[in-house]
Amino acid sequence: MNFKNIEKKWIEEWDKNKIFESDYLPEKPKYFITFPFPYMSGPLHIGTGFTAGRLDIISRYKKMQGYNVLFPWAWHWTGEAVMGISDRIKKQDQKLINTLLTIDNVPKSEIQKLSFFSIFYVFIIFKN
Repeated sequence: MNFKNIEKKWIEEWDKNKIFESDYLPEKPKYFITFPFPYMSGPLHIGTGFTAGRLDIISRYKKMQGYNVLFPWAWHWTGEAVMGISDRIKKQDQKLINTLLTIDNVPKSEIQKLSFFSIFYVFIIFKN
């Protein structure tokens, strides 16, 4: 079994069918699924990939079934985009920082790292 050929086949199929493009059609049923950005309180592990992979498969399957699928990645537990969280940390939003420290037990060093995320994120978006 040649996995490179299998991957190539499906990438070509998805490109041909524009599976990664979203065309909202009001007559189609809606399907929403999301995956929160991994918390900063520990290292990434196989469970993160396992969960993300399952949700990715479900969202693609639903799209192939004809649903209007919305699958936003990287939404924080508050419902706010990670970019927004990093901006709030950079602006020293003490309410948010105290919540991360006391409720989520996020180390201070990790919170400081997140404040740089927005700069990195903007760089990646505009570089590509």
